[in-house]
Amino acid sequence: MAQIYELVCIPTQKRYIGCTKVGEKALKKRMREHRCLLKKGAHSEKLLQADWDMHGEVGFAMLTLARLPEDCSIADKRTAEKRWMEYYKAKDRLYNTNLASFEGAEGTLQKRVEAARRANKGRVHTPEERLKRSISNKGKHTGHGHKISATKKALGQQPTREAIEKSVLNRQIRAAKKRAALRTDDVC
Repeated sequence: MAQIYELVCIPTQKRYIGCTKVGEKALKKRMREHRCLLKKGAHSEKLLQADWDMHGEVGFAMLTLARLPEDCSIADKRTAEKRWMEYYKAKDRLYNTNLASFEGAEGTLQKRVEAARRANKGRVHTPEERLKRSISNKGKHTGHGHKISATKKALGQQPTREAIEKSVLNRQIRAAKKRAALRTDDVC
């Protein structure tokens, strides 16, 4: 199931319309994501950002506009969301400048990913690019990328040099302890 939500600026009565899973937990998560972007001044909707800067968090509320049935498709979700966007746009009360918030046709995103993959097939990375990628991956746990929130990925957050150095040092300490343990096992 899904729900259409609105992030309302109470003083101006303007709204940002979006779609997320049904439930209070999903709505709170979306609010945290929007709040994070707005506090950093990095939200894609500049008018929403300006009103947030002017009125602050207390000037905004997030509400559910509609709940959609469990069996609805992505196209159905898109249609419902767009209907609300057009309703508020006609009243000049809409922040959304892009009325296509997510893919309207199923599989479109996969087609774009495949096209990018084909375009980059056989591409050789320069030594500088490989070094840069290697450094950016230092200190990151492999296989846990799914735990990083979409917002952090969208912002392109990277570990600090300090975190990388700490990770390398910890790895060296663990390796030294392991070697010492192996040596004591051989003695016994």
